[in-house]
Amino acid sequence: MLVMNNELSKGILMKKTILTLSTIILLVLAFGAYSFSHIVRSAFIDFLDFNKIDGNIYLSETLPEQANQKITQLIENARTRITEYYGKPEAQPIIIVIGTEQEAKNYRLYDTPGTLYFTPWQNYLVLSYKNMNIDVISHELVHAEIVHRLGYFTRQQEIPTWFDEGAALQVDLRPNYTKITQISQDEFQRVITLDSPDKFWSSDKAQNIKNYQSSKVVVTQFFQEHPSLSLYAMLQMINDGKTFKQIINEEKS
Repeated sequence: MLVMNNELSKGILMKKTILTLSTIILLVLAFGAYSFSHIVRSAFIDFLDFNKIDGNIYLSETLPEQANQKITQLIENARTRITEYYGKPEAQPIIIVIGTEQEAKNYRLYDTPGTLYFTPWQNYLVLSYKNMNIDVISHELVHAEIVHRLGYFTRQQEIPTWFDEGAALQVDLRPNYTKITQISQDEFQRVITLDSPDKFWSSDKAQNIKNYQSSKVVVTQFFQEHPSLSLYAMLQMINDGKTFKQIINEEKS
């Protein structure tokens, strides 16, 4: 009888352990699905209320009839601008154009007209139909180009946020970001410490704009001082084994 009771106790303990682990796993999955719901929605865009055009462009069903032509023309113009400045882009992110406030919440597009979400399997460019323009699209497509040419993990490890944003701002002509053309040495040193998203962005919008402005100046000056070194060439050098810091330091010497 004692043996049977011990076996019964072990069985009950095992069931409780399995139940506890299952509950923890389900909670983790539920939290992950909630935290990354915008990525999940992007990944399953084919099954949502969006109309697919031109292979990789998805338009909200709430958009007007003329949206198709307007959006494709803006994207074409943005790619042309990038070609003229950097060379022909290769990236083909999934482009999702939203039309309502609820869709903006669903894709976490709050105080910005566009953003790029990049993952190990695909890159997603989410745009607000109401607020998008050639500057926004050009800016985000440069982000897409960098991660496309490097891959997700190399992009994460090698490219500091100040450079990623400064490079994108070269084709972004919005007045907020073009007011400053020179910065002090102290400001230069401050900017190059903004190597991660949590350092670059804060709740202070004015400071964020200043970070954008200064990062644009730093990258502009870098390419002006090194005309033989293009963005695409730098990315290829990283793919070939050099680190971003090695490339920058070599150019300084």
